[in-house]
Amino acid sequence: MDAFGLNFKNPVGLAAGYDKDGIGWQGLSLLGFGHIELGTVTPLPQPGNPRPRIFRFASEGGLVNWMGFPGRGADYLEDQILNKERGDLILGVNIGKNANTPLDSAVEDYQNLINRFAGTANYLVINISSPNTAGLRRLQARRALDELLAALVDVRKEQENQLNKKVPLLVKLSPDLAEPDLKDAIDIIFHYELDGVVATNTSSEL
Repeated sequence: MDAFGLNFKNPVGLAAGYDKDGIGWQGLSLLGFGHIELGTVTPLPQPGNPRPRIFRFASEGGLVNWMGFPGRGADYLEDQILNKERGDLILGVNIGKNANTPLDSAVEDYQNLINRFAGTANYLVINISSPNTAGLRRLQARRALDELLAALVDVRKEQENQLNKKVPLLVKLSPDLAEPDLKDAIDIIFHYELDGVVATNTSSEL
């Protein structure tokens, strides 16, 4: 299966959130996934939201998470990827901002992570839609998204010039966007010629 310039051996992949720190992806690849997406990774280590942060509602067949991007940070994840044999496995990295990074500085976190992983990941996913990091979803608003993507495609272009390859860049959107807001987001994603959309993140409305 071909998508955004990559050849996937099959369409079944492991989504971000299972192997946040890249600890188990080589073993998981033996299960036959066409791709594995690591993360969400943040520039610096962070503990995530206070525990308990996963709740099961057995009678309703439901599960609620409030993780908040816990992880060991970009340095650790990079060490788990570099110089590791991956065969024909497509390895993506899902990137997010640290919880204590102000929203008006979030672009710097994403720029940092694109610079860090453009040479090692097969594709990158800009996570701006988790409901569990305060204020993050505001980056999906038209003006904020336009400014963010304008900056990030510039960084990708710089990396493309350095590495002589273009890393696919996707955006992960919320399932809770109103239809007009979703249309705005898609229009902006098309305008900046990003490679795709990951649909979708966790809902906060179910």
